[in-house]
Amino acid sequence: MSQPVYLTQEAIEDLKEEKQALLDDEIPLIADKINKAKELGDLKENFEYHEAKDHMAKAHSRVQHIERQLLHAVIYEAKEGGDTVVLGSTIEVDKNGSVRSYQIVGAHEANPSESRISNESPLGAAFLGRKVGDQVQVETPRGVSVYVVKSIK
Repeated sequence: MSQPVYLTQEAIEDLKEEKQALLDDEIPLIADKINKAKELGDLKENFEYHEAKDHMAKAHSRVQHIERQLLHAVIYEAKEGGDTVVLGSTIEVDKNGSVRSYQIVGAHEANPSESRISNESPLGAAFLGRKVGDQVQVETPRGVSVYVVKSIK
C-alpha cells in the first residue's frame, strides 16, 4: 500500500495543469522532433533522435509520477489559528533569540527556501502536535537544536 501524498487543493490543481500541459503540448512536440530526427537517416548515430527519445521518456515518467501523486493525494487546508500545530499550520518559533516562521506542509510541497517544511522532516515532525510555549528539541547533524513555539497561525 502506498503512503498518502499530502497536498493542498492548489497543489493538486497545479499537478493537473502540469499533466495536461505535458499531454497536450510537450509530448506532441517531442513526438514531432522524433519523427523529424528519423527523417535524417541512420538512427545509431543520430544525436537529435536519441536526445528526443530521452526527453520523451522523461516526459512520460513525469506524467506517471503525477498520476501516482494524484491517486494517493490526501487534501489538507492551510489552518488559520488553532492551538495545536498540524499539517498546514504556520508557526513562529524562537531558536536562541532568533524568531523564525515556518509553514508545515506535505513532503511534495516542501520548499525550505520559502520556509515551507515537510511534515515528514525531523523539524516538521517535531513541531506537529505542539502548542504555544512548548519547547521542542530536534536532533540535527550539528547536534540538538531547541525551539520554543511562539505562535500558531
